[in-house]
Amino acid sequence: MLGLDKVQIRYAENADKDFWFSLDKYITHSEFENKIRDKRCYVLFFCGRPAGILRYNLFWDNTPFCTLLYVHEEFRNRGLGKILMEHWEREMSASGYGLVLTSTRSDEDAQHFYRKLGYKDCGNLNLRGEPQELFLCKRIIKYVELTENNFNVNSLDGFIRRQKVSECWRRDGEDYALKPVTYIEDWSLEERRQMAEKILNSLKGGSAAFGAVCGNEIVGFALINAGLFGSENQYIDLEEFYVSEPFRREGIGKALFNLACGAAKNFGAVKLYISAHSAMDSIAAYKSYGCVFAKEVNKILAEKEPFDLQLEFMLK
Repeated sequence: MLGLDKVQIRYAENADKDFWFSLDKYITHSEFENKIRDKRCYVLFFCGRPAGILRYNLFWDNTPFCTLLYVHEEFRNRGLGKILMEHWEREMSASGYGLVLTSTRSDEDAQHFYRKLGYKDCGNLNLRGEPQELFLCKRIIKYVELTENNFNVNSLDGFIRRQKVSECWRRDGEDYALKPVTYIEDWSLEERRQMAEKILNSLKGGSAAFGAVCGNEIVGFALINAGLFGSENQYIDLEEFYVSEPFRREGIGKALFNLACGAAKNFGAVKLYISAHSAMDSIAAYKSYGCVFAKEVNKILAEKEPFDLQLEFMLK
């Protein structure tokens, strides 16, 4: 296993010029000086020796684009390229960027490396006589506990609740069955702000909430109501749980669900309770997390949303 204490990453300096140009055959000396000035180039050291470099610019003047990642052949197969890329991604996220880009030729193996890091194909460039240039992108999501200091009534203004529903689970005798139910559920700006206000009021009452943040935008959130209930006070309610439409199916819901479970345990709960939207996609997500039908139904929650499925998740 690679010892991270052996790795150091810093911005490139003029003293790194010889090492830099031993690896980078494309950049001019004047542009390298610009990169140093703007802090858009890094050198990775392994056991005190320079081992890799990374430089970037801003595509469209607003999106970080990694234009070169190179690890000296002596230091390859140690995970150093991954470490350097993840360091850059963290710095870009800390600077407020929610999307990063890179590119590689279609005849190079680097494309597989980037895909393993979560990058997805997003376009290509065809130059006459040259292999196709593949463009890859990655959203950078960070997860935070929401507080009155980082969340306000306008924090969900850009959130897209939109959900196109075609089938829902409905009672069919003693069981449930999928039934054709077609509608689109969405929130107006006023409804988004009402939800934000609800979260703020819940935080003031001692509840816990978490947000998935891309750039400076909240793209998912989970709210845990602080009150325990059930015959043995075993339950706590996952009161609100949503991911913005463009960010679904990227693992954000699962990450938020895990954070909610951690908070639920801290409150002393044994099980997470969910009054779940009956749409086919919503229930499929909960089932993939390991949720099952609740053994004790909270009548107040069930009567509030009679079409919801009452679920639970055993906290480990």
